[in-house]
Amino acid sequence: RRRTEAGRALDLCCGPGHFTLLMAKYFDYDEVIGVDLSPQMIAAANRNAEAWGLSDRVRFEVADATAYSAEDNAFDLVTCNDAAHHLPSLAVVSALIAEMDRLAANDGMVQVTDLVRLKSGSLTDRYTRLIGQDYIDRGLDHFQRDFCNSMQAAWTGEELAQSTPSDSSKRWQHTVQRLLPTVQFVTGFADDGQQMVIRKGVPWTASNHPVPAELQQDWNMFRMLV
Repeated sequence: RRRTEAGRALDLCCGPGHFTLLMAKYFDYDEVIGVDLSPQMIAAANRNAEAWGLSDRVRFEVADATAYSAEDNAFDLVTCNDAAHHLPSLAVVSALIAEMDRLAANDGMVQVTDLVRLKSGSLTDRYTRLIGQDYIDRGLDHFQRDFCNSMQAAWTGEELAQSTPSDSSKRWQHTVQRLLPTVQFVTGFADDGQQMVIRKGVPWTASNHPVPAELQQDWNMFRMLV
């Protein structure tokens, strides 16, 4: 982030608010807002905010993520996590990312994270059986079905990359994991006129690591695939 304290963050298509609440827990924004079209999801998100003790810093609203009633450039960070594959067409995905671009400050950032469709249906079936076995072992067969459906519905990397705004003042970076590409990222950030450089390694040391201790093992495992 360009600023290290204060500011506002907006999480679109927030569902039950877990990602929204993580932003409020681990970053020091003055205000974090979660938006979802489903009143049931917003009700669940408000319950989760109470349970996490974050209801004083997080606000949840029922609203359309492609037409949110806020001023232009109102937020330092605008996110959408694991929701693009639920949208009915790439036109709607493009409308969502364009709205995120409108809402983000000129020096703010847009971050879209989503699944990525694998190269074939058979590979997807094998992957979902392997990764989703934990759901079945826990008796959560409906979670396994949702996971399979989500992987089948996900956009390809090429499709999501083409959904970024063509008239934006931001620079856009699309990143897909190497090896087994199952997650993709679209990032819009302020254009400072400098040449884009892909950093090798990470901009910190073991002594000033920004990832919370309880998340470092997961983060290190994920880094191996990126």
